[in-house]
Amino acid sequence: MSALIFLHLIFIGLWGGCIAVEMVLEFRAKKDLALTRTVAQLHDTIDRYVELPFVLGVFITGAMQVFLIPLTPLHLIKIAAGLGAVSANLLCFVPVFKRKRLVDANADFSQLAQCSDRIFLAFSVGFPLGLIALLLGFYLH
Repeated sequence: MSALIFLHLIFIGLWGGCIAVEMVLEFRAKKDLALTRTVAQLHDTIDRYVELPFVLGVFITGAMQVFLIPLTPLHLIKIAAGLGAVSANLLCFVPVFKRKRLVDANADFSQLAQCSDRIFLAFSVGFPLGLIALLLGFYLH
């Protein structure tokens, strides 16, 4: 295993850990509305200072590999799935940051819930795509 692939896997693991923590927080807040504002603030902080660097690390190390290996159709499917997962995650930052602004403005729960629903939508799209990319990566290497 090359150092680049190892680094890519490290970033994937760290990114996956962030997503797992965030989803635990989001599911907990969905059951207990009193936690919604706190979870919105925590999720915003995690995205800005922890998750975004990991997502960029996954993207950069993945992009670097494209130039080092001959691409097969399975590689192209893996790349498409990985880009879909990264894109879904980057799009998820929008409702996360919006919800934090709404919390700061003391908005009502219905507005916060709309953002939360979009966060769950991004997860439900991005997670399966990321899993496909990960499994194909293990298969191909």
